[in-house]
Amino acid sequence: MKIGIVGNGSDKFNAIQEKAVRRYINRILLEILVNDDIPTLVSGHSMLEGIDIWSEQEWDAADCPKDIQAPETEDWDDQWKCIKCGDDSPDSDEHFCPKGGVCEYKLYIGYKTRNLAIAKISDVTYVILSTKYPDSFTGMKFGKCYHCEGVKSPWQSQHPWHVKSGACWTGLRAHEFGHQVVFVFVNDDGSWTEVKHRTEKRICKRCGHVYERCGYCEDDICFIDEYRKKEKA
Repeated sequence: MKIGIVGNGSDKFNAIQEKAVRRYINRILLEILVNDDIPTLVSGHSMLEGIDIWSEQEWDAADCPKDIQAPETEDWDDQWKCIKCGDDSPDSDEHFCPKGGVCEYKLYIGYKTRNLAIAKISDVTYVILSTKYPDSFTGMKFGKCYHCEGVKSPWQSQHPWHVKSGACWTGLRAHEFGHQVVFVFVNDDGSWTEVKHRTEKRICKRCGHVYERCGYCEDDICFIDEYRKKEKA
């Protein structure tokens, strides 16, 4: 079983929240081990540490396998860059490399590709988020999570306010791929709230087509209707 665990960086949690998160991650691990299954952690190995690194540390302590999906560049999209000097403007002409010879370009994986990989290969994805910026936080603050803002109301109404995170985007993609997603909202006192989304196969009463439905947010998607709309367009 592959378990994806994503969420906010360490600067979005206070010390009490960090302890609570580590306990929660350890609980996930122990519950699977008790059932005689060896879980593989799927981690994005964030440079901001936090959820990704805390999860890896718990998995290392239990000597369980990890599948690290680390980005190769701090960009959302993949980027072509010279492997010697880092130039990011490849074209048809050869670039003389300041490191010698000509530039040699490679496609570096960005956050989007990394997040999609986590969403696709994880059987269950946990998205662990802080519900409040800690007093020590000095970075840019957002009034809302714009990744969740555009999702239809049944999903939004079950999610409390939380610190913006690209992990929400990953969780949304995992849900679209038909995997179970567990959102965990951690309060500043260390308590938390779980919201579980599980996609189940249903049969459309109107056309008999198999469609998917999230048992938690009651998001019905009859794909045959979508195909018909596209055909008419």
